[in-house]
Formats: sequence, structure tokens, C-alpha cells
Amino acid sequence: MTIRSVGPQQAALVQANRPTQASSSREAAQDFQEVLKAGVQRANQQVQAGDQAVEEMVQTQGANLHETMIALEKADIATRLTAKVGQKLVQAYKEISQMQV
Repeated sequence: MTIRSVGPQQAALVQANRPTQASSSREAAQDFQEVLKAGVQRANQQVQAGDQAVEEMVQTQGANLHETMIALEKADIATRLTAKVGQKLVQAYKEISQMQV
């Protein structure tokens, strides 16, 4: 087995291909933002579906009561989950801001 030395050209190539800390943290923040945005949009869609189910039930005078209740419960669960995630994010931010560097 032969061991070859690493020259300055190979070291520069490795250094150039390594992502910087700032760019990777920016990408992570954007990914996190996209995940949160998608979650809020899904919760909003559930609430709108619940509202639409109520409107349809009123128009048909209670014909789809079971389906309406299911849609409303889904909307309620999505809303509570979104609120809980928001509370956890605020709590995490407070803990991080209190850390000493």
C-alpha cells in the first residue's frame, strides 16, 4: 500500500468544495422556513375544508353531519398542532437567547 502526500493543489481543491458555515446555515434556515410555511398552509387548508363542509351542510340542511364533524375535528387538530409548534419555537428561541456564548 502506497501512501501519497497531499500537495497544496489538492488541499485547495478540498477547501474550495467544502461549503462554508454561513451558506450552510442560511440553507438550513431556508429549509426550516419552508417546512414551517408548508405546515401552516396545510393547517389553513384543513380549516378551509372545515368551513366548506359547514357551508355544504347548511345548504343541504344537515345531510352530511358526520362528514362535517370529521372535517371540523381535522381543522381543530391542525390548528392546535400549529399553535403548539409556535409555542415550542418561542420557547426554544428564549432558551437559545439566554445561552452564554
